[in-house]
Amino acid sequence: MSQSDEEEERKMLNLMQCASLEMALNLALPVDKEKVAVRHRLLAGEEIDAHVHDDVDEHVIVIHGQFVITIDGKRYSRECSKLDGPALIAIKKGLEHSFKAITPTRYLVIRG
Repeated sequence: MSQSDEEEERKMLNLMQCASLEMALNLALPVDKEKVAVRHRLLAGEEIDAHVHDDVDEHVIVIHGQFVITIDGKRYSRECSKLDGPALIAIKKGLEHSFKAITPTRYLVIRG
């Protein structure tokens, strides 16, 4: 994939590679906004089936692992490590999405 293709994919996915977990949390959790955060861990091959949140946006912060996320029918594959920092993915309400761990994956889901 060329660098311009990768940049376009990042814009469509609304994906940001963050330098630290603190940076990702600051972006996903604005001050004084009520949000719900849940920490998840998936084993290799486990997945979250396709679903939609009609009433809230969702942010996914992948801390570690290789994963495939499908949003609105488009598949994206990423790998996050301690060296790369976490990935922050913003999913607008109303978009169908699913998540599959290729390797053991740790992530946070923030809704609100």
